[in-house]
Amino acid sequence: MDKKYYSREIINNSSDILNRSYGSLSGKHYRKMSTQKQNTEIVAYGEFLKRPEWLAKRDVILKRDKGRCLNCGYANSLQVHHRQYHRFIKSGEKKMPWEYQDKYLVTLCMDCHQIGHKYYKVPVFNV
Repeated sequence: MDKKYYSREIINNSSDILNRSYGSLSGKHYRKMSTQKQNTEIVAYGEFLKRPEWLAKRDVILKRDKGRCLNCGYANSLQVHHRQYHRFIKSGEKKMPWEYQDKYLVTLCMDCHQIGHKYYKVPVFNV
């Protein structure tokens, strides 16, 4: 894993971003939550990824990244990763997956995406 697109910059040494810029496999950042509540939210988030708004946004990012994982170059099993998550200050709600600017989204293959979520945390910002 030489280069990672986990936050705003390309990072050459994965140890530099350990616990700094990646998150859980659910695609959401969780603090201290019960397993039952976390599993419910994972299912809800997965449903958002089936919506036409997300599918359209995903297509834009895949085309921008030329249909390849920006980490390893693989062209199969592609997923779009959020480099950071945003929570609205007033409501505490998280942005919908398709509401992010393109610069906060990146194409990764399934393997790079899963490995990244295993070892790194995605930053969460209040907006």
